[in-house]
Amino acid sequence: SLRNRPLDVGALTFRGVLDDPRRFGGDAGRASAFVGLVPSEHSSAERQRKGPITKTGPGDLRAVFVQASWVIWRGRSSAATGGL
Repeated sequence: SLRNRPLDVGALTFRGVLDDPRRFGGDAGRASAFVGLVPSEHSSAERQRKGPITKTGPGDLRAVFVQASWVIWRGRSSAATGGL
């Protein structure tokens, strides 16, 4: 259906960019780091500070993820209000 189209595009883009997800050994953290969806870190012995996402890796894939999450969020919000 047309509602799921952005999610289909996201899945195809994800697969196209990662090629074979098994190369990350089943570690979602490593795949997230490759895409740049992990927080940056500025730490010392005394404190640990997390910053914004690192934005390393393929920017197009991150953009597709952001758009797909907006579709999910808006669908969730409209379902809660009865589609209004």
